[in-house]
Amino acid sequence: MNTIIYKYHIKLSAENNLRMPKGSIILGCQVQHEDVVIWAKTPTKGLAEDRHIRVFGTGQIIDDSEGELIYIDTVQLRGGKFIFHVFELKI
Repeated sequence: MNTIIYKYHIKLSAENNLRMPKGSIILGCQVQHEDVVIWAKTPTKGLAEDRHIRVFGTGQIIDDSEGELIYIDTVQLRGGKFIFHVFELKI
């Protein structure tokens, strides 16, 4: 199976739903040009699925009653003034 690495922009709101090819592997999350992006290794063919990404600021209460939260990465904006923690929600 052939794969490719794609970039997905996410918002700093609590919920992001991304449509990715089934079997995609999230590689990490970083800031690029003041945007927060996730990189994923994805199959070039196949069906798509929704992936649920949650973003929380430091000190923010996390409601993890919806399902398991899998840590992806922590990102800093504005020279470290704002810190956000990115998770994937497995329902």
